Amino acid sequence: KMEVVHTFVGGADESALSCAVGAVSFDGFARVETALGETGGVILRAFQANDPDAANAATCSGDSHVYSVLFPAEASAWECVESAGGEREGEMQTLLVVLVDVEVVGGTEAAFIESTLDNCRNSVQESGIVRFDLLQMKSRSTNFVLVEVYSDNDAPAKHKETQHYLRWRAAVESMMQRPRSARKFKSKTPASILWSYST
Repeated sequence: KMEVVHTFVGGADESALSCAVGAVSFDGFARVETALGETGGVILRAFQANDPDAANAATCSGDSHVYSVLFPAEASAWECVESAGGEREGEMQTLLVVLVDVEVVGGTEAAFIESTLDNCRNSVQESGIVRFDLLQMKSRSTNFVLVEVYSDNDAPAKHKETQHYLRWRAAVESMMQRPRSARKFKSKTPASILWSYST
């Protein structure tokens, strides 16, 4: 299984984001991804579950939170995607990265996970979706994050018209402790082709 740490970096400054990445010296991460928004950036570091060295390195600075990965659950999906080289290696298409923060009512976690896994499995089949991760905070089981990575700005609206999204929204609405909130970013590193799940 895998875990992911999100570290939020203040200021819409790419150099600050790069410095925050460089401040962590650890070679055991399966992935390190960065994205920048209007008011700050985020660093996503994925690693094998129950690796204290990785967790300590990833949370050593900034506003960091540790999550268990519920989807995709297979560790192989988080291996670095092999680049095809040449033009694809240099591809720097900007992806839309949306982090949806969800707090559910205590006792509804299992039902929320079941409904959301169905949504995730169907969502990754959509042409405009690159990733659709489901994460659960390790220190607070009622907190979840959906990491939604889209190939273009129109894809989120199309996603919200699908039957699986509408089914999910109806199923989880009564489970919400508070309204869901979303933070939007643009991918910075690595190249867009490398954000995909490994197959």
